[in-house]
Amino acid sequence: MPTAKIDYAVERQGNVGGTYRRRLDDAFKALDRLKVEKLPPAVAFIFYFLACEKIAKVMVGIRQRKPSQGPRFDKINPRCSDIFKAAEFFGTAHISDDDINAIFVGDKINRFSAYALRNRLFHDFGPWHVKEAQEHAPKLIEAMQRFLKFRGPIIRRLEAEAHDTTRH
Repeated sequence: MPTAKIDYAVERQGNVGGTYRRRLDDAFKALDRLKVEKLPPAVAFIFYFLACEKIAKVMVGIRQRKPSQGPRFDKINPRCSDIFKAAEFFGTAHISDDDINAIFVGDKINRFSAYALRNRLFHDFGPWHVKEAQEHAPKLIEAMQRFLKFRGPIIRRLEAEAHDTTRH
């Protein structure tokens, strides 16, 4: 049997950690690879949330000056308050507090936040939770798409910091 050709644009090479830029780009490459905009909203909702969650980790990690590589990135578990601070750090002109809450607050505050719906789908999968996701996905996707616009400010910050470190 022939050996499958490895697509190095997708495959990880060994146990290599990643920079914040690579982690950021990976989230968007994954959405592109899925053609997420062509998926049914209840399905797209899950993948948009996963991307937002990863972007939130990147934002919080950069703001808190945590290393991007190794197990410490996996331990970044941003709370909503951390995400608000990171959003302020990167500039919030394109997103409202209501959008961030709609995506990241817990079940006790908003039963229909993206975070709460994702948790119910993943941990108590059933037709009722699918129905909830179908009903709320379109509005949540709009909020998540606005959140994903942090990509530009994150890249600008990373490039500015890289430029500053090369001058010293």
